[in-house]
Amino acid sequence: MKKIIFFIALIFISCNNDNNDKIVLTSGISMNPAEPRFGIEIKRDTLYYCEEIINNKGNYNYYKSEIDSKILSDLRNGIQNEFKKNIENKSIEDATPFELYTCFDNNIKKNKFYFSSFSLNKNQIKVIKTIIKLKELKMEKIESHSFPNELLTEKLPEPPLPRN
Repeated sequence: MKKIIFFIALIFISCNNDNNDKIVLTSGISMNPAEPRFGIEIKRDTLYYCEEIINNKGNYNYYKSEIDSKILSDLRNGIQNEFKKNIENKSIEDATPFELYTCFDNNIKKNKFYFSSFSLNKNQIKVIKTIIKLKELKMEKIESHSFPNELLTEKLPEPPLPRN
């Protein structure tokens, strides 16, 4: 009897692997101080979005929207095709840092890069722009949502002390 229950549980878990699939894109500090940092998470048929409050740096408004699950599927295919290898994370002047976090079939991958044609090819840029465009969807405001916060809470370095 235990073997039957274990087998049924194993089938149920393996069939629901895609339930854990998610894509998270976060942005860091832009060279344009009027441009807020943001985070986008796509999980099954739900999109979560946070945007920094410009006049209150480090604080965010949070939003949620129901989306077609095909969006996650299409983006998953694009990411798996275009981001097979990690992107070289080299600092590029005037480029905004981004982090792309993916979890597909319980395989977690994290890629930090600068959004620039110097570090991304045109197909990678297209995938990232497609994700960013999702923030234009109609959303409802929510209390909060947890995002990877490395870039969302990053502070500018202290300026050097003046020399005497």
